[in-house]
Amino acid sequence: MIFDEFVAFLVRNRIPGAMRLCKFLAANRRLELATKHGVKLSLDPNDSGDLSVIVNRFYEEEVYLALAEILEPNDVFWDIGANLGLNALTVKRHFPDIKVYAFEPNPLTFKLLCESAQKNRLKIELNQVALSNQDAESELYIHPGLSGRCGLHNWDENPELKTETVTTAKGDSLIHHGTAKRPDIIKIDVEGHEKPVFEGLRNTLEGNSLRAIIFEDAPDDERGVKTFLKSFGFRIQSLRRIDSHNPSLVNYLATRNLLSINY
Repeated sequence: MIFDEFVAFLVRNRIPGAMRLCKFLAANRRLELATKHGVKLSLDPNDSGDLSVIVNRFYEEEVYLALAEILEPNDVFWDIGANLGLNALTVKRHFPDIKVYAFEPNPLTFKLLCESAQKNRLKIELNQVALSNQDAESELYIHPGLSGRCGLHNWDENPELKTETVTTAKGDSLIHHGTAKRPDIIKIDVEGHEKPVFEGLRNTLEGNSLRAIIFEDAPDDERGVKTFLKSFGFRIQSLRRIDSHNPSLVNYLATRNLLSINY
């Protein structure tokens, strides 16, 4: 891990040849690195999301910093589209009394998520399921080198993309059957499938326990997720981007009472 950290340091400082060395190492194994918030992850520099963590020592840090401000003792936190568990594990590391549920349907990514939880000795609830608006099965589109883009929609309309059959479930069903506790805070990033997820959480949205939701959306799209959440009394504010990754999308905070987020 020390050597991997040294290589990552060279990459961050744009030392000539560092990225080539980084990718050479990744031909045989994933790099073992710690984020700036102390979570150890196995990262692949050939994956765009992982590379962002290597370069910035985190990914879309504004999401975690907002979570750190709004979480309260003994909250239940749902990380929907958890990927490697960056936010789920970081929340658990710094807020050990929080009950954390991580939802990740991609079989390979879920395996890495489980390994990361074990490696960091953090107890979170791991669920290999895609939240949606029905309890069924669906095809998950796999994007090589873009693990964070895998989802239930083939946005690129690429007929050559491989798929995995995954279980889908309504969040309300998981709560009803006792699989998960009702969330106080949700972070969601499911590559455009957010609205069906919220449709499957209608009972939860109608209740009073859910205080805040962090989600990603296009800044000019007011017809989908934002309008849907506003119909349940949520007010929405944008979070200031900290890194330059994917500038066409914005992370938003939806709350019943508009909070002031300072980071």
